[in-house]
Amino acid sequence: MAKLSAFADEVTDDFLEQVKYLAAERVGHIEIRFVNKKNVMDLTDDELNEAKKQMADYGIKVIAIGSPIGKVKLDRPFEPHLDKFKHAVDLALFFEAPYIRMFSYYAPEGRNIDDYREQVMERMSAKVEIIKNIAVVMVHENETDIYGHTAKNCV
Repeated sequence: MAKLSAFADEVTDDFLEQVKYLAAERVGHIEIRFVNKKNVMDLTDDELNEAKKQMADYGIKVIAIGSPIGKVKLDRPFEPHLDKFKHAVDLALFFEAPYIRMFSYYAPEGRNIDDYREQVMERMSAKVEIIKNIAVVMVHENETDIYGHTAKNCV
């Protein structure tokens, strides 16, 4: 069955108002990205618990973690970014969210992203390895200039 969801931070910066808006519009799920102008990846434990409580109070569930994973240039070190992905997985488990929104990297400055298929696939494979036994799915968001911005690069 289809589930209606939204990036509610595009309505207001105030997280409680986001939750109230979704509830009033009968949108039962949120792709959580910004909570009071702070990226979900950067929230403290107290902030995460408060957001979870506010959503529960209004019957809103998290459908996806709106992470910025993969929204970096390929010449940046990978290990710290992989650690951020692991944190996104932890957040998905915390919120019982089945999906993590992610991107497929930018080319180094002045380079053509089409030349980086192998490096992109290695990075994606490392992430798949992390979630292979976890009920979380990576969901790719297309964006101009990232590797997956064309159908040709997605298959």
